[in-house]
Amino acid sequence: METCLVARTSVFSVLFASVIVWNNFVHCSAVNEEQQRVYTEPHLNITFCDRFGKNCYVKVSDRSGKFGIESPKHGASGWLYVLKELNVNGCKEFNIKIDKTPWIALIKRGVCNFVAKLKNARKYNATAAIIYDDRDSEQAVRMTHGDANSIVAVSITKSLGDELASALVNSNNSVYVEILVRETHGFQNNHRWRVNPTSVLFVSVSFIVLMVISLAWLVFYYVQRFRYVHARDKTEKRLTSAAKKATAKLPTRTVSKKTEEDESDNCAVCLDGYKASDVVRILPCQHEFHKLCIDPWLVEHRTCPMCKLNILKELGLGSNESHTRDVEVAEVSVQADHYTSADNRGVIVNDVEAAVKCSSSCGMGRVLHVSAEVNWERDDQSTSSSSNLVYPSNQRDNPEL
Repeated sequence: METCLVARTSVFSVLFASVIVWNNFVHCSAVNEEQQRVYTEPHLNITFCDRFGKNCYVKVSDRSGKFGIESPKHGASGWLYVLKELNVNGCKEFNIKIDKTPWIALIKRGVCNFVAKLKNARKYNATAAIIYDDRDSEQAVRMTHGDANSIVAVSITKSLGDELASALVNSNNSVYVEILVRETHGFQNNHRWRVNPTSVLFVSVSFIVLMVISLAWLVFYYVQRFRYVHARDKTEKRLTSAAKKATAKLPTRTVSKKTEEDESDNCAVCLDGYKASDVVRILPCQHEFHKLCIDPWLVEHRTCPMCKLNILKELGLGSNESHTRDVEVAEVSVQADHYTSADNRGVIVNDVEAAVKCSSSCGMGRVLHVSAEVNWERDDQSTSSSSNLVYPSNQRDNPEL
């Protein structure tokens, strides 16, 4: 689980970093190019007067229009005239009387293209043409009108156009409009993003390199982990097999007398006392345990539960791998003096010293020294149980081994 989590985290981190690099380069390329541009937009200054030319007030429109793409980018001013209802779109010849000059035509979008509208306005000597949208929208449309570029063309929203037309037709007011030029720097709402080819190449190469490095690292990681797991399982199987062989070579004895049952120690594994007819396993360190209790322990741990003596090393069946699978490698030496009674009736173990030392391979600069002295005393009555010692088949001929 942790391995999959680490792998997925590394892949997602590389992908996230690549996306961030891509966005930064594309965004910076577009920003740098757009910020270098200067946008020229019209600003309408509108004056409303009654039909007698009095009681005028000025209204500055906060809804900016847009110059046509081919329109001259300069200011213009004049009296605003709206076309009659039958020709409100300005697709036909103008049917209005112009009594004030200069004048600006207010034309509604639709029916015909912008070129026809602007040509008709130019034909009647209009200084500019304001075309308002026929649909509700927050932004004015940017016109394209081909060769009709000799007249100032401004597009505005439908709401502003309806307001101007209503003031001219319904209120019978006079409207004077000044088209001012305003320059802005930075972004345009509907600008087109442009990507620097060099940035695209750099980001693409960086992305590919990051992906190759990530994949190579993942392959290396999983190969190493597979080798480690395989070696660990193989070592574990070999040590388990060796532990079974070593356990089979250890001698056993049967508890036979009541006196021995009363005086014997308890089994350190199950904590029960030894009873008559119990089979006891004797380890090289002379510690005794129930055979049924100690055999599974030895197969799994390969050490004495009390003094940590390594039975594989003691019997010459193991290697350094049998001492530890973790950080420390323990070297165990057991020194014992065996004394056999004159009548060969028992085995008395005296002065058993177990020294456990951590070798320099621990890498922790520390030495562990554990000494244990274990003495067993047997009276003459209990030594008779030595006749019940059971050795493996290859040791029966020589009990002193």
